[in-house]
Amino acid sequence: MLILGSMPGVASLKAGQYYAHPRNAFWYIMGELFGARPSLPYQDRIALLQSVGITLWDSLQVCVRPGSLDASITAEVANEFRTFYLLQILGPLRYSSCRYLLLTQMSEAGGGSPLSDLSWAEFMASVHAARSP
Repeated sequence: MLILGSMPGVASLKAGQYYAHPRNAFWYIMGELFGARPSLPYQDRIALLQSVGITLWDSLQVCVRPGSLDASITAEVANEFRTFYLLQILGPLRYSSCRYLLLTQMSEAGGGSPLSDLSWAEFMASVHAARSP
């Protein structure tokens, strides 16, 4: 499963870690689903996600963004998704089917309350659908 973000926010860039803002819901959700709780060291959380077949990646290679709001992004350059997909997703999976889950605006820093546009039941249904063969 590929979890695609736009570009790390200020807190994440400063920490050198994905979803580092303390009010971001991402690691709490990953903790509930896969045991990758925010209290674990970052490298352990990443290893847990990888062990269940989850990859984190940015859709943007570079951008200008004052602060952390995606709505403030300008001068963006997209990452080359086709190459990433062929090498990182299809290669290891030997061209088996793959599903994607796009999680957006999960923290208050991202412009809303956690999961404001998606109910917990809808989110969990999306996760289970993405994990199904």
